[in-house]
Amino acid sequence: MSTPEQNAPAHTAGAAEESRPSLAALLLDPSFWADWASVVGLIGLVVVFGISQPVFLSVANLQALLLAAAILV
Repeated sequence: MSTPEQNAPAHTAGAAEESRPSLAALLLDPSFWADWASVVGLIGLVVVFGISQPVFLSVANLQALLLAAAILV
């Protein structure tokens, strides 16, 4: 007969946290950039154009962008 300690999972919550990579390691990982480069680039462009042009993030401009994209779809 087995004891509850023998049936317990091998990993614990502390071990799961240790296996998570640090932010620096994540940013240096090429597979991270392969998956997230387009999202990071889009966010960067929105920030740059939002700062440089005050009307970029206006409601009228967002409506115009959505209308132009809807025609293409």
